Amino acid sequence: MKQTNDSGTTVLSPNVVTRGIGVQENATGYVYYTRTTLLEGLEPGRVYFAKVQHKASSGSGTTNGFDTRDIYVTPVS
Repeated sequence: MKQTNDSGTTVLSPNVVTRGIGVQENATGYVYYTRTTLLEGLEPGRVYFAKVQHKASSGSGTTNGFDTRDIYVTPVS
């Protein structure tokens, strides 16, 4: 997540260990996962830029794909 746009100051860096999800190579059918991260110190009224990132690898004859990717923002106090 960055401030203002994709070139802005980084607020939250991608990290597969603390915010990522791993799926076995031989998983078949649909696999559903969700991940939540609480960010503190964001400023009300400021614009932030967030994006979902994915890394996929496949063996021979295997196709990887994503049907749905969502980012939800829920203010808390």
